Amino acid sequence: MEFDRKTIHGSLVSIFDVGILILGESGAGKSRLCLETIRRGHKLVADDAVELSRAGKKLKGKAPEIIFGLVEIRGIGIKDFRREFGPSSFRKESPVHFCVELAESEKVSCSTYGPKSFLDLWIPVLKLPPENATIDILEAITKDSLKQNL
Repeated sequence: MEFDRKTIHGSLVSIFDVGILILGESGAGKSRLCLETIRRGHKLVADDAVELSRAGKKLKGKAPEIIFGLVEIRGIGIKDFRREFGPSSFRKESPVHFCVELAESEKVSCSTYGPKSFLDLWIPVLKLPPENATIDILEAITKDSLKQNL
């Protein structure tokens, strides 16, 4: 039974079936990471807006129906990538296992971890400078998380 819902500004991808919520200011690189994720063969759940919901002790996210499969590219606009990448590149919904927050370099000393509350559920957060946030880094973090049994 779902108890709470909230729509936030961010993106959600699924890498190796691990849901990663990506947060950051406008222009920080969230949509770029989404496109890299699709190109690498992983799944895009939502870009620009994520509907979070809580079911018991689980947090999950999905795109608002109107923007499913769309990616906003700064300076270009909103693009529909469903035909280009095919339906297998998208996922309707995903659990949220952890969060990557894109923060300016001066706000991040090395890679900083800490929990963040979403709908009264605590999710691990990794803060990264946007220039260090690549699909290679996300895959490495995800593999490490899998080893630690999310």
